[in-house]
Amino acid sequence: MYMPGYLSGLHKHEWVKHGSCYGKNKESYFLDSINLLSQINNSKIKDFFVKNRGKRVQTAKIRKLFEKEFGNSKNVKFISKDGFLTEIRVKLKGKITPITPLYDLMINAKPQKKGCKIGKIAR
Repeated sequence: MYMPGYLSGLHKHEWVKHGSCYGKNKESYFLDSINLLSQINNSKIKDFFVKNRGKRVQTAKIRKLFEKEFGNSKNVKFISKDGFLTEIRVKLKGKITPITPLYDLMINAKPQKKGCKIGKIAR
């Protein structure tokens, strides 16, 4: 449910690229990741993506949602490829556990470059 690409082995790539330097074991990495993703999916950010499937959007609109939902948007970077919004990178600061509020991790995080200004949301 959280990683539809599991059947194709995406979890292995995610662990090697992102999790192996996380400082915890695989299970903890994925539990922490699921917690953070669930908080985004239970926010107005997910609703925005669902509503705007197939449309080009200004990332400033998504940034405003991060600000409202999690108190900070200066630590959010948008990545696009071939005109499609492909990635949202969020810098976090603090101890991450399976129950840590994303708000707490975002509010004290350092800013980063904004990235792309417009991207199409895939269907």
